[in-house]
Amino acid sequence: MARGLPTGEIADRLHLSPHTVRDHIKAVFEKVGVSSRGELVGKLFTEYYAPLAEKNMTRVHTG
Repeated sequence: MARGLPTGEIADRLHLSPHTVRDHIKAVFEKVGVSSRGELVGKLFTEYYAPLAEKNMTRVHTG
């Protein structure tokens, strides 16, 4: 989902039916508390990726 793949392609890659994939996506949305793929990706980025990236980031102040 984070790669922007449509449901049908996710289903093909996982050898599942599109209906099953939709059911799983719906369950993930409910557990995470979001209502769209974009919202899910945003939440994952801000809560998990960004804090880890900032730990390894060196800020340089100029001027």
